[in-house]
Amino acid sequence: MRKILRVRKENRGIFLACIAAIGLTLLLLQLWPTDTSNPPVSSTPDWDRAHTAELAVRACYDCHSHETRWPWYTKVIPAYFLMAYDVQRGRDAFNFSRWEETCCTQAQIEDMAVTVTKNHMPLPYYTVLHPEAMLNDVERGQLVYGLIRTMNAQIEAEAE
Repeated sequence: MRKILRVRKENRGIFLACIAAIGLTLLLLQLWPTDTSNPPVSSTPDWDRAHTAELAVRACYDCHSHETRWPWYTKVIPAYFLMAYDVQRGRDAFNFSRWEETCCTQAQIEDMAVTVTKNHMPLPYYTVLHPEAMLNDVERGQLVYGLIRTMNAQIEAEAE
């Protein structure tokens, strides 16, 4: 039988010390404070219909709003760092909870439409842990259509 990991006898002590050091480091990192609070919501979209809002909340809001649901595993380092980084990037790109401040340009509409249509969002590794965020082709089309209508209505309202 072939061994997957061969460690010479003289190197076993070094190998075990490295494994212990990694384990101790991960254990000590758990003392790092995790902030899973959400900032206040300053404004929200006036959705074209309730179904668009439901799809956006289901597929987008955990990363693109101040209504992030922080699951239990975000209390564990390094999962917290990974999720906090993704949420910050998502909020920086577009934030539904700061609608009046961040919406709406024609470029944003086109970018969102392309990103959702090409199934680049929600991120594939996110949907593995959150299967409810997966959208089928019909739902993806409905979300894009609703986002376009909602964002265009915002642009028209600002023009008046």
